[in-house]
Amino acid sequence: MSSFKGPKVVDLKLPLVGFREFISSWIFEFDKKLFILDPGPTNSIPLLIKELSNRVPDYILLTHIHIDHAGGTGSLCERFPNAKVVCFEKAQKHLVDPTQLIIGSREVAGDELMDVYGDVLPVSKDKLFNPDDASLENIIVINTPGHASHHISYIIDDYVFCGESLGIRFPLKDKTYLRPATPPPFKLDIYQESILRLSKVKAKHLLFAHFGMIDWSEEIFDLAYEQINLWVHVIKNNQDFESSLLELQDKDKLFSSFKFLDKDIQDRERIFLKNTFDGIMKG
Repeated sequence: MSSFKGPKVVDLKLPLVGFREFISSWIFEFDKKLFILDPGPTNSIPLLIKELSNRVPDYILLTHIHIDHAGGTGSLCERFPNAKVVCFEKAQKHLVDPTQLIIGSREVAGDELMDVYGDVLPVSKDKLFNPDDASLENIIVINTPGHASHHISYIIDDYVFCGESLGIRFPLKDKTYLRPATPPPFKLDIYQESILRLSKVKAKHLLFAHFGMIDWSEEIFDLAYEQINLWVHVIKNNQDFESSLLELQDKDKLFSSFKFLDKDIQDRERIFLKNTFDGIMKG
């Protein structure tokens, strides 16, 4: 009989406008092992370590290796050298040698954000494991490459850690804010297939990398699937960032909650919405 304790979300706040309830890590115990899922960027690792309360992680699970999710993995491994790092095989070379990861991330995110995220330290190859080789008993791994070609999701007990498979959520009282996360290179059919694949899982809780946890429902997958189709149609038709956002706020009931976000969250969202727009335009 497997045992699950947690999960605890760690809000990896950063000293930038709106960077609260955005980047997260999850800590939980399962089958007497301690897990960290997506440790975040290097400069938030001290906050994560504080939340561990002197506990030592056995596993560091990565949904994908974008800097805001995995940039601090090397730093965390220096602190906990016996922890196993689990990620999709094709992404591991970029953790061993993060040079190209850093260059690509700086091109997309810009110097200011990358400086706030902090340096990306390499991860020793002997610490890296494919999901199939990591002795992850009672944990199911699903390929969900819609957001990134190396993105995976984890099903653990009644919880599904979906990373960015469904996009970006912000917790609003009595409302839902959700929008796609489609940085280049974006492929609509792959994004859709990832949503459908996850929708077939039976669980009780759905956990987002950005941000928080909701009760499992088939509706959220239907809405996410319809949403990405709408966004592709509107953006391809407009081919203009500002006019696309205005039309989507009018037509997308999930994204229409943008107006209820605090001003600092709106400002943050606009930065990342441009990445979503660029990905769809180039896809």
